[in-house]
Amino acid sequence: MPYFSYKGRTSSGELITGKIDSPSPNQAIEELTRRGIFILSLEEEKHAQILTPHFRRKELAQFCIRLGELIKAGLPLLRALNILQRQFARGRLGGVISEIYAQVRDGASLSQALSAYPNLPPILPALISSGETSGNLDYALKEAGDVFSHELELRSKVKSALFYPALVLTAGTLTIFFLLSFVIPRVSEIFVDLGQRLPLITRIVLFFSHIFSRLWWLIILLVIGGYWGFKKFVSQGPGRVMWERFKLRIPVINKLILYREYVLFPRTLGMLIRSGVPVVEAVELARSVLSLESLKIPLVEVTRALKEGETLSKSLEGIFPEDIVDVIAVGEESGNLENSLLTVADNYAQELDYRLKIGTQLLEPLLILFVGMIVGVIVIAMLLPIFELNMLIR
Repeated sequence: MPYFSYKGRTSSGELITGKIDSPSPNQAIEELTRRGIFILSLEEEKHAQILTPHFRRKELAQFCIRLGELIKAGLPLLRALNILQRQFARGRLGGVISEIYAQVRDGASLSQALSAYPNLPPILPALISSGETSGNLDYALKEAGDVFSHELELRSKVKSALFYPALVLTAGTLTIFFLLSFVIPRVSEIFVDLGQRLPLITRIVLFFSHIFSRLWWLIILLVIGGYWGFKKFVSQGPGRVMWERFKLRIPVINKLILYREYVLFPRTLGMLIRSGVPVVEAVELARSVLSLESLKIPLVEVTRALKEGETLSKSLEGIFPEDIVDVIAVGEESGNLENSLLTVADNYAQELDYRLKIGTQLLEPLLILFVGMIVGVIVIAMLLPIFELNMLIR
């Protein structure tokens, strides 16, 4: 939807500026006139999105939690937004909060102002809309902040667990590349002067060293280009589905990926329901936090089944494990569905922590052993001709 920047005056004569999204300039003028604003100028501009794929969830969580605390302390919404506008002035949210402030000042609700940003996670406007309806905006903002905080915490755990193994693999790869490209070619000159027939393993290493020393720049370009092409291929369409299926066939890794989803979906769904969001809408919103298409696609049918009167536990059968479905069924029977969902999420979070810890403890020595074996083969290949020459001299 087009985005318009405007300048105008209120009925009291105050000069104001702001932004509004509208299908056309005429409809934008009509909406602003309805709000009691006399338009002086109106210009269409490129939509300033609140969130990009690289936006930090940490900032968004802080915004929600701080705004909720200020409102809970008794501050009016506009004053609270004005305070946060100064606090986040140096961050990415600073300009966005200014725009939200202008829209709320002009008569829009907070949820309406946030809905103007298409890249914003849909969970946030939905939670805030529910809070506005129930009169518990501060609680809804806290819940939204908790959703983003838990998501950020889960991502951080996975990244930190994989950091050291990735560092070992990267360092080992660079070491092997350096040996083959720059060290082995100089050592090989000694073997040429000897004029003796070299062992098979030495000839193989020298063959690869010859390729690396001559075409090291091309290899780097191919690696960078291949990585870029791979990322683009797996980010959309059939490539994404193929890559997802491949990852889910890898032992250990598949459990980590699935358990992450089993934590995010129940926790987000439980928080949404606890905040007063209807179950059908909550399932649609919680679906957006999932990364696996194999779970997201069946959940479309779940929402349809719920609209037709099916229970949540019955709708989720065959999509999520039986233990999750059973706990949800108990929660439905007891009228405590949201707490049951949060309990499931906590249980799987503990299991994920355990598997990450065990997985990294096993992966680290295996990677060190793998890299060490390759370096050892290279070293042995270089020493064998020297040993054979020494045997001949004796």
